[in-house]
Amino acid sequence: SNSPTFKLKGDSFPRLWRFLISAGVYADMMIELMNIFRWENVSLVQDLESEFYTGIAKVFLEAIDDRADKRILYHAGVFKQTESFYERALNDIQNNGARIVFILANGGQIGKLICMAAE
Repeated sequence: SNSPTFKLKGDSFPRLWRFLISAGVYADMMIELMNIFRWENVSLVQDLESEFYTGIAKVFLEAIDDRADKRILYHAGVFKQTESFYERALNDIQNNGARIVFILANGGQIGKLICMAAE
């Protein structure tokens, strides 16, 4: 499980072993999606308060930097959730012409961004 509950209450689950997929696997998956669908340009919005999402974003950005055929049009980090952040992010994504956005964040942040984009 990726739930932070297990990290905070580690003593409550003495026999729980967590096996997480590495950030590299997630980054490879994102690049493979770009290859399958022939996406050359994407945007990235990440949760800066999470080491998990930050690690994935870092590896993904490094992998994109090594490629001439792929690029990030817009990259933003969510630190404190505010309406103005989401509005700016959506405006910047639209202004940069990005149609595909990878979001590395928790469900609430993703839901908020998607709901605002739908309006």
